[in-house]
Amino acid sequence: MPERERLDYELLIVGAGPAGLAAAIRYKQLRPQAMVCVLEKGISVGAHLVSGALLDLHALDELLPDWRLSAAPVGPAVARERHVHLTARRARTLPWWPSFLRHDGAHIVRLGLLCQWLAARAEALGVDIFTATVASEPLFGADGALNGVLTGDFGLDERGRPGARWQPGIAIHARHTLLAEGSRGHLGRQIIRHFGLDAGRQSQNYALGIKELWRLSQPHRANGEVWHSFGWPLGGLAGGGGFCYAFDDQLIALGLITHLGYRHPGLSPYDEMQRWKTHPHLATLLAGGERIGFGARSLTLGGLPALPRVTFPGGGLIGDDAGFAVAARLMGIHAAMKSGMLMAEACADGGREPDFATRFTASWLYDELWRTRAFKGAMRLGPWLGGALFTLDQWLGSVIDWAPPLRADHLQFVAARRLRPRPPVAKDGQLTFTRTDSLRRAGVRHAEGQPGHLLLRDAQRPLTVNWPRYGGPETHYCPAGVYEYLVDGDQPRLVLHTAHCLHCKTCDILDPGQNIVWRPPQGGDGPRYVGL
Repeated sequence: MPERERLDYELLIVGAGPAGLAAAIRYKQLRPQAMVCVLEKGISVGAHLVSGALLDLHALDELLPDWRLSAAPVGPAVARERHVHLTARRARTLPWWPSFLRHDGAHIVRLGLLCQWLAARAEALGVDIFTATVASEPLFGADGALNGVLTGDFGLDERGRPGARWQPGIAIHARHTLLAEGSRGHLGRQIIRHFGLDAGRQSQNYALGIKELWRLSQPHRANGEVWHSFGWPLGGLAGGGGFCYAFDDQLIALGLITHLGYRHPGLSPYDEMQRWKTHPHLATLLAGGERIGFGARSLTLGGLPALPRVTFPGGGLIGDDAGFAVAARLMGIHAAMKSGMLMAEACADGGREPDFATRFTASWLYDELWRTRAFKGAMRLGPWLGGALFTLDQWLGSVIDWAPPLRADHLQFVAARRLRPRPPVAKDGQLTFTRTDSLRRAGVRHAEGQPGHLLLRDAQRPLTVNWPRYGGPETHYCPAGVYEYLVDGDQPRLVLHTAHCLHCKTCDILDPGQNIVWRPPQGGDGPRYVGL
């Protein structure tokens, strides 16, 4: 094999999301002459970013105090907020909700646009940002430290066998490498396992967020109106709820968050999202409007009990790659940014393994995560009981650890034969849409002829376990329709439509046997979101 081309940097960051870009900017503020590089697998910054999104301005104010003078794409401030309990036909606004669910001072943003602006600020400081570039494999030194990454080829599969290669790779070396890939990062997963960073921590928990962007037919809502829903259609089937955010009187973002530790293997978060929109409260709002965007992404929600050790020799984990979202506040962008800033400051001090812990425990980010550490465990008890106990916990100052321990999401399924199938959702092409329609709105593209980026460790397990015991849950939980069982007589076979993949990572998280491994396809492939 010919020798790889080599690049050297002081700081290398994988992922151009809020955590990675905040880290790059902060490091250059501290060390203006340093060589800093950010790798982004999407065709452009923001192409793979999906978030609700509400932004607490705390981290942005600290990072770039002049942002208000720099045309930052920060949307309207939250002007009116409601929390709504839904039944199949009714919507009841709660007369009161606890302080941790209040978003006074927050702003509604489109994360892709915000990160494009942050990327421009980083480049103005001298940061190199390479888009459509996959960090495919970690690069370890003789001392065992992470020395950087290999780009551009598949490397080895999960069994250590040589994988196929689509283009020559480049070895990018750095004194510090920060992983900011978002939830269930490809490299982050490997690094956590390699260094045993999750030892002694509770199992990480995740959710799947599905979002749509709509332009309404008639002005309905004032700038900055926010409402969150719980109850129908998820009810007792799964944790989570809906959101609707108004950028102006016609442009709104709405979506459904489904916590992935649910028991019913036939539950489809995608179909529940479509069902949710048929509620009279939403159907009336959306009537005659146009859906102009669609996206889906997993979220890391375990909080402080599941947060792994985030540093290791040669670098660290930041943002959702580690799990810094403050789930109880229904927010995470500010936490991701602050984690990147703290890690950049630790790296700037020069130690081979950054001293992140000292800064973290002294920060407002740690205070937020510590105060809300019981949230995810409490939600396992249901929205009413768990919500009441968690609210009481907040009133008492969160002084005791009482919540049930977190259990891995993929261990929750029960046998399909014990459950009633979920009723289908009709797709009318105006309010509710097929997966194919949604993929068009997501701009999904994958070049032909490259190796499949979804690996089955055991090709027979779906046919011997997933299909007979659980009814093929991958056909339900995947929002893109990647997985399909074809039954010829009594002999099913699983077909993977990898070109549909939205890179949400739900299959990597939720497969009951942890048999599916998501790996990045070639750079630039996948969704091409516009301002989600």
